[in-house]
Amino acid sequence: MQVIKSEDTPRGKSLQVKIKEKTLSIIFTWHALDAIKEYRFSIEEVLNFLLSPEEVIKGHGGHLIAHRRLNSHLTRVVYEYDSKSIVIVTFYKVHVDRYYRGGTYEDKILSGR
Repeated sequence: MQVIKSEDTPRGKSLQVKIKEKTLSIIFTWHALDAIKEYRFSIEEVLNFLLSPEEVIKGHGGHLIAHRRLNSHLTRVVYEYDSKSIVIVTFYKVHVDRYYRGGTYEDKILSGR
């Protein structure tokens, strides 16, 4: 995975990410960036959680949530699609037993929607 372009926009930080032969447009909202900083993760780590999740479930309001286990915790990357980008709405960490369903995939970014 390689970030090939990054720029600030009114909505947040817009990235162009190249992974294998595919280029993705991903927007981190300012809210998501604040949460990432609060939990002491890097943008690259959260991109990895999003692009290589252990499961993806449907959330409220059409959001999707990518899960990745870290010991007794679960990272949750809440995202949606707009017309041309993946928009990361927020990010947080909870105890794994609260939300993890065991490997459900209701969306796969790298294999298409």
